[in-house]
Amino acid sequence: MVIKLKTETVLEEQDLKAEYCCIEDKLLDDNVLKLLAKHHQEKIISVVRHSNNFGVECDAYIKIGKTVNRTIGIELKDVDLSKVVEQAIKRRELFNYSYIVTGTFLSHFWSAYDFMYRRHLLGKLYKNSIGWIINDKIENKAVLIVLTRLKLMPLQKFNSAQSSSQSSL
Repeated sequence: MVIKLKTETVLEEQDLKAEYCCIEDKLLDDNVLKLLAKHHQEKIISVVRHSNNFGVECDAYIKIGKTVNRTIGIELKDVDLSKVVEQAIKRRELFNYSYIVTGTFLSHFWSAYDFMYRRHLLGKLYKNSIGWIINDKIENKAVLIVLTRLKLMPLQKFNSAQSSSQSSL
């Protein structure tokens, strides 16, 4: 299902009537999309929820880009931080960027951070280049806690290697 939001900087068309299949679907809202667009300095082209890429279901993926399209994998969980990290790790290879979005309240941030640290989940996020976004519905804001790094997909690696070898000729 493609979701079109009303924010002009995010998506151009206006249609906010999104059907939510799960409680966690509400975590991926305008605040998170604005944060991602600003952080990546790219236009969001589309948002697809409950995608089944290569036989693996993910909560959402986002296409971004001006000249080169890139993909962002999103895993959503309201409370089960251990599970969302493991799901994101399993799906990391499918996307250029990957994030978990949790519903932890900013007022409880240090409790969540301590939990992630003690369970070595922060290290797993960093090692696998997975970002962490907290979407606080009470404060009505999304906060980027852990950054992600670009991971080239196999075809993109091939294409970039080919173009660099042609430019050296």
